[in-house]
Amino acid sequence: KDLRITNQRLSEQPFSSETKMMSVEYDLTSGDDEGRCFFVKGAVERVLDSCAYFLDEGQQTVVLDNSKRSEILQTFREFGNDALRVLAIAKGQSKDRMTFLGLVGLIDPPKVGVKDAIKKSQESGVHVVMVTGDGRDTAVAVARELGIKSYRYFVNNIKSSAQRSLLGSGSSSSASKFSVPRSSSSSSSSHSEGMVRKDSSDGLFFRGNDEDDEDHQDGIVALSSYDMENMTKDQLADIIDDVAVFYRVTPQNKVDIVEAFKRKGHIVAMTGDGVNDAPALKIADIGIAMGIAGTDVSKEAAEMILVDDNFSTIISAIEEGKGIYNNIKNFLRFQLTTSIATLSIVAASTLFGLPLPLNPIQILWINIIMDGPPAQSLGVEPLDDDVMKRPPRDVNAPIFTPEMIFCILTSASIMVFGTLGTFYYELLFHPDEFGAAEKRAITVSFTTFVFFQMFNALNCRSDTKSVTQIGFMRNKFFVVAIGLSALMQLAAIYVPLLQMLFETVSITPHDILYSVSVASSVLIFEEIRKLYIRRSLNSRSRSSSSRPYSV
Repeated sequence: KDLRITNQRLSEQPFSSETKMMSVEYDLTSGDDEGRCFFVKGAVERVLDSCAYFLDEGQQTVVLDNSKRSEILQTFREFGNDALRVLAIAKGQSKDRMTFLGLVGLIDPPKVGVKDAIKKSQESGVHVVMVTGDGRDTAVAVARELGIKSYRYFVNNIKSSAQRSLLGSGSSSSASKFSVPRSSSSSSSSHSEGMVRKDSSDGLFFRGNDEDDEDHQDGIVALSSYDMENMTKDQLADIIDDVAVFYRVTPQNKVDIVEAFKRKGHIVAMTGDGVNDAPALKIADIGIAMGIAGTDVSKEAAEMILVDDNFSTIISAIEEGKGIYNNIKNFLRFQLTTSIATLSIVAASTLFGLPLPLNPIQILWINIIMDGPPAQSLGVEPLDDDVMKRPPRDVNAPIFTPEMIFCILTSASIMVFGTLGTFYYELLFHPDEFGAAEKRAITVSFTTFVFFQMFNALNCRSDTKSVTQIGFMRNKFFVVAIGLSALMQLAAIYVPLLQMLFETVSITPHDILYSVSVASSVLIFEEIRKLYIRRSLNSRSRSSSSRPYSV
């Protein structure tokens, strides 16, 4: 029968991260038992510390000795290794000498897609750690199931040695060994899941005595609340990159974890849903609250709210953010290349007292047809399939990196020399054709420069991928924009009314082919550069930018 119906509840102590237990007090005088009784559920080690007896199979109350404690703890570990969330249940007239009733294992599987999302984030250099109130064995089992590893394991085993030299900059220089201990089966301490000791040889901190613990070998290193409380902030920061799982944590522990990662130069995103998570959400670089299960306090403290409470959504947001950033860079690169090339052509001709290959109306036309649809289409370039395989950029790095400046200047230089060369070649070698040598030379150089911009737009769709790798039809807006620009340019040199406006003359198909051939040199140069970059990245296992890394 349900004792809650026939008996009066006298008091209730809610679960808290400090006590790690919940208890209720009932008056059982109306039942078979007499007097008041406490019923408790909570963390196994905490409940066991409060128990002096246990209920055997015959429903008899027996003294709880060390042997029985070891048996209970062993069962607790077995449940935890099966990724079950484990609660201990007890009752008694005094909270200090209760009777242990049993263990309850709860199945709380990760949401569909979380494992793939974590793998995807690790491939991009975003390091994920677990912060939980569960016991060590449960937390480690879930971490193993999801593929969560410590940052140092991630650097040393997932990244190549070439990347490791970059990733290691700014981090602790000592090769700390930090292992997960096996729980002491005979200890009755409320902190029986492991202690921290200091090794006098190098000042490093270890948990347990077995440095070859299997959890350490697969990169899952766990740290408990008790361990953190016995460390200074500097000591925690020194070993933070070795830890994959933080278990039995308190609200203050969460704050300490965020601060430790920030002290190591990481950009920290913290997820949470409870009132107790608010302080950590507030100090994290990016606080992420749950939209469904989250409290109003956590939502107020966060910068971002997940409306579906799904970790995979965070990865999608990172993916979209990287895509937008890349598109902005591509847009700026294209615009600056066009502007620098145009300015250089006019400046060089003026400086040396030579005829201008482009007149003012033509320059305005170039700005209209190239800074319009083609440039705008670069801003809506679809997400690159490999965008999440690239590590996060250095937060202090400028948008105009040396590599980007090199690409802008080299592409602009090719355009300047190609356009000027075409103009003066036409003046020298075709002086009398059509009776308008200068107009013809201007028309051919004008057309060449426009085609230069079209090929350069193709280049700017990606920093490293070839045009054939990207695919011509991935960005249909881009294809339409380039097609319309080409038609508008042909109209400017063949439609009589526009010929009068732009001071152009009709040119032969051979001249068009010549302009396309010269303009394609900027594409050929960029394809060679990208091929070299891809081969360099492959030879170094895609070595890339350095820290800070997102966590």
